[in-house]
Amino acid sequence: MASADAFQFEFQSRALTGHGAPVSMPGFFFANVLRVELDEKTRGRLPRKIILKTAQEEYQALFDNEARVYEKLAQVQGKYIPDYYGIAAINGSPAHLLSDIGGITMEDEAMPSLDEKTLREGLKGPLEAIRRAGIILEDL
Repeated sequence: MASADAFQFEFQSRALTGHGAPVSMPGFFFANVLRVELDEKTRGRLPRKIILKTAQEEYQALFDNEARVYEKLAQVQGKYIPDYYGIAAINGSPAHLLSDIGGITMEDEAMPSLDEKTLREGLKGPLEAIRRAGIILEDL
């Protein structure tokens, strides 16, 4: 993680604190997506590492739709997609609060090379579960 800044946000009427930074990778900087490690004394039952994805004014409809999609995908959360905890508030803006599922980024490490058959087999279960939940992915 890049240099960590201190963050404070509200979730379910509680103030939480942690340290983190915006997500970035070569050629991309996502100022509205924060990877945060929560302080033990304030995190309660939340995981130690979370993602806060703040709403951007010009994309409010997408932000609202994302919450509805996560609700539909409740059965696959924690297995194929991050756990969605709900909407928090940071610096006066709403933010989706998600578990950080870890993994590698192109910035951290070279991506593993997978042959097409292995990739298709690995994606089959998650994509079928997402489709069964009523979500149609139009970019695959």
